[in-house]
Amino acid sequence: MISTHNLSVGYFPGATPILGEVNISVGQGHCTLLCGANGCGKTTLMRTICGTLKPLSGTIEGTGAVIMLPTGIPKVKGFTLGDMVRTMLLRESSWMGRLSLKAREAAAYSMDLLGLKGLQDRNLSTLSDGQFQRGCIAGGLCSLMLRREGENGGGTLILDEPTAFLDVEGKDRVLESLKEAAGELDAAILLSSHDIFTAIRHCDSIIGITPEGKTIQSEGAAWEDKIKTLQETFPALRLEFKE
Repeated sequence: MISTHNLSVGYFPGATPILGEVNISVGQGHCTLLCGANGCGKTTLMRTICGTLKPLSGTIEGTGAVIMLPTGIPKVKGFTLGDMVRTMLLRESSWMGRLSLKAREAAAYSMDLLGLKGLQDRNLSTLSDGQFQRGCIAGGLCSLMLRREGENGGGTLILDEPTAFLDVEGKDRVLESLKEAAGELDAAILLSSHDIFTAIRHCDSIIGITPEGKTIQSEGAAWEDKIKTLQETFPALRLEFKE
């Protein structure tokens, strides 16, 4: 689990805060959606939570490793899916660049968990965008699995727009895989997305950034709570909850 208390975020120390008074939490075994308009501060908030940016004020508390999967990972010519996932584990390799048996087993397990069993020897150029994106997520989950063992368990994976540029079926499969992985690994997963109507079906909680720059979070996993949060986040949308 990871939580923030009166957090203010910005690009550098002393800068005008982009967001302030941020009090949110992402629970273990849960998949949480972060949403809001373009430029509202979603990426800056995620980078601050993962430690890439320093908080302007406030605190961040949590257990285990925090990993943010970068966006725009390229399909490197000549690489297989297995090569890519293993390359993402460079931090876990020896000084000679070799991975331990545990790391190789974790890589195979994460690919299997993301529905990629049997594709590890496929060239990246032959994979669909959805398969490639799930491969990137498998690498992030595998790294989280290995790092959290030495950090009292727990662990958080952060993803910025993991379903961007995917078709409808691809988005649904990636989000379904993330939901399953969160439960299977008891990991906290925080993802941002503009495809709120697909993401809401797979996420346990919603964090929204309103037009006024206020950060809000749904009180539970009930549809009514989620819709209420979306209504405050996107007031121009006409959303209605029906039993």
